[in-house]
Amino acid sequence: MYSTKGAQNMVLLLKMNIHLLNNIIACLACLFWALTGSAQSYAKSKCAGSAAGAISRPVVLSGLKEIRGVSLHSLSVWRLEGERIEPALFQVDEKNDRDEFVLPHGKPFTRHDGNGRVDIQDELVIASSDLLLPTEEKQFLNAWKKKNLAGKLWQIGVCVPGQGVDGLLFLSTGVKQASLPKKPTKAVQFDAKSAVVKTKTYKYEFQKEHPLLLGKVSMRTKNSYKPIIESSQMRIPIKSAWYLPNTTLSAKSFRSEIESWKQGPLRSIVAVGVKYEKLFSLVKLHMFSEWIFYESHFQIPQTVIFPLNFKKYLRPGSGIAYSIRLVEPKSWKWSANIPRVRALSAKQIVKEGRSTTLPASYSARAVNLKNGWTIQAGLRIDPDRLTGNPSPFLLVGEDFGSRRYIKNWPWIEKIPGDFGVFQDFSQIQSGSYDFGLDLSLGNDAKQVIPDLRTAQTSWKALF
Repeated sequence: MYSTKGAQNMVLLLKMNIHLLNNIIACLACLFWALTGSAQSYAKSKCAGSAAGAISRPVVLSGLKEIRGVSLHSLSVWRLEGERIEPALFQVDEKNDRDEFVLPHGKPFTRHDGNGRVDIQDELVIASSDLLLPTEEKQFLNAWKKKNLAGKLWQIGVCVPGQGVDGLLFLSTGVKQASLPKKPTKAVQFDAKSAVVKTKTYKYEFQKEHPLLLGKVSMRTKNSYKPIIESSQMRIPIKSAWYLPNTTLSAKSFRSEIESWKQGPLRSIVAVGVKYEKLFSLVKLHMFSEWIFYESHFQIPQTVIFPLNFKKYLRPGSGIAYSIRLVEPKSWKWSANIPRVRALSAKQIVKEGRSTTLPASYSARAVNLKNGWTIQAGLRIDPDRLTGNPSPFLLVGEDFGSRRYIKNWPWIEKIPGDFGVFQDFSQIQSGSYDFGLDLSLGNDAKQVIPDLRTAQTSWKALF
């Protein structure tokens, strides 16, 4: 017979175990949230003096300490048009001290966090086509003097890692607003009512019930949009230590909604909130992730902090699985540096991972055999922090129904698709991790996805 005190201790132990499991689930949920939308291959390389404008995407500059405290309304960026200089399109996206974007529309979570001045965490977005060649510096300065504009002029050397782009940007402070372009056309249009993003390259439709999942993606044709990605699904299997119950999460385990947003001339930002409340309501979790939409790609960069050492509480096979359903799967030819799923147990795969050096990034590329459209997906995981963790594995159409794989990975048949990825995170240790998924679309999607959010800069005050 158990004593009353013994029974109380058992209840207390159960509550502690459930609380611990909730924390593990919360951490994995944060991780899933980081992986479901953005990010990019972070190849680091020195600039090799290549021509400016070698990439067609916008370039994002951060760490703006040289103009810290300057009013946002006093900034202007300039481009060279023949022998003349003209105002160039740009936008500054403010961030608060929690590194969250200040989004003016929708729910007011960050609406009032901006101060209207440049802070070091803010981001300056410019068009790469407005970067000048180093040889054009003298021509620009002569045109600037002829314009006789008041204000301070900065020359910024810009290097985009992984692309060898070496260009110059000219930014001024104090120029009158009359000199700047009026009502610039937005490259990315977001309709909050219909939850649809449109550009001249693609259309993105958020899933209405689960906007946290990848929604429908359509490519722009001459007169309309043609769907290429129909939907997506996910599972988070959690295999716990003997004193914790196993569980599997799906999108239905969370409540998500579009919460706030911002539109600019070069990109639009949409914050999608997700709430998790399970297991006796011991943990109530509210997160939001910032989807960043550009003209030809979108991303969700994310840094996740894990307070727990997963190696102590999780067994191999715990991780995140994600699948994508294509509209015409036979029209696409895939290539990837992600290994295919194998008929091995989770324990065997983790054992192999302990002696494997992970690449700096993973990428998958699909080319449409009919239209030449390209989908380029890059998965970024900090290899230094994930030493000993196995690489992700790739799933293609026939894998989802194969009994050969379902034996070791039972969740596979629950998320049928044409393309998918699973990442085991049972070996993660506590600390900060950098994750991301970057989806590029169109005929000009590059084989190597540049890190446009960490462009290297060198500032020089001219006048």
